[in-house]
Amino acid sequence: MTTTTRTDALNAIFDNLSLDGPARPDVPPHRRVLTPAETKAAETTRVAREHTDAESDQRQAQVARLKQARLEKEAAAAVEAAEAKAAKAAAPKKSRKKAV
Repeated sequence: MTTTTRTDALNAIFDNLSLDGPARPDVPPHRRVLTPAETKAAETTRVAREHTDAESDQRQAQVARLKQARLEKEAAAAVEAAEAKAAKAAAPKKSRKKAV
């Protein structure tokens, strides 16, 4: 009794199917030959993906720059606030006169 795995069964079924049309010697048998419309669609998709990836990279770079600038501004504001607090603490206090 021989056991057939699922993969072997599927391979046997698909080996008998031919969706590729006539065989071409320059294309390996396991690769499907694209029609001209499919080739054009694949090229359009590739170009669009490159464009959107480039825009995404630019947007991420801009976000990184803006985040760095915000962090630097917050750090400078914190230092300025600390200096103002220290200056206020060092300033002489005014004394009130008591009402008689």
